[in-house]
Amino acid sequence: MNRSIYFDLLIMIKILTPIVYPNPAHDVLRIDSEEPVIEVVIYELSGRTVKKLFNQNTIDVSALEKGVYNLEIRTEETKVVKKIIVN
Repeated sequence: MNRSIYFDLLIMIKILTPIVYPNPAHDVLRIDSEEPVIEVVIYELSGRTVKKLFNQNTIDVSALEKGVYNLEIRTEETKVVKKIIVN
C-alpha cells in the first residue's frame, strides 16, 4: 500500500473514531464524535445488554454496577466498540 494512502486512512480513522470520556466513569460518560451518534449500547462482558440509547452523546452510568463493560457506538458511517470502566 502506498505510504501516503496509508497515512490518509489512519487520519480518517482517527477523525471518525468517537472519543469517550471520562474513562473510568462514576456517573456520566460523554461521547465526542464528528458524526451524529445514532445508537449507544452498553453490554456486560457476558454479552448481556444493560443499556440502550438513541441519539445521545451523554450516558448516565450511575445505576450500573462497578465493573468493565463494552460500549458500542453506532453512527451513520461507523460502528465502534470500546471498553469502559464504571467505578
